[in-house]
Amino acid sequence: MSEFLHLPLYMQEIQIYSNENTLLFTGYLESYKMPELTMLNSIENELTLTLMTPRTMATKKTITIVTTDTLLNIINKIFQPLYNDGFVLKEHNFDNKAITVKLIARIIEECMQILSTNYSLYWNINELKEITVN
Repeated sequence: MSEFLHLPLYMQEIQIYSNENTLLFTGYLESYKMPELTMLNSIENELTLTLMTPRTMATKKTITIVTTDTLLNIINKIFQPLYNDGFVLKEHNFDNKAITVKLIARIIEECMQILSTNYSLYWNINELKEITVN
């Protein structure tokens, strides 16, 4: 009976845990490298992975928003594709005034940079998929 190796898929979520089973990092597969098969008798089960950070996912998702709404509702709409992937808005602290936006086919990062510039916001996404907007 042969064993099959199931390789991870591009942008597949990969979690890294400590020996105490504490989540240390959540990343997304960017690429992998198989070991060279030079000597069949000395094949090691080694796979080199290159992971994208959760923040990088903000450069991979595109949204369209044309609305007048509160800043918090607009930010939630911007991050909705990430919320669908298990991200959470961990902290927010800003004036929740009504604004008008016209963001058509823009990546999440670009939308947040526009809001950051126009409304003096700081935003970040950490290694545990937690979003901060202040």
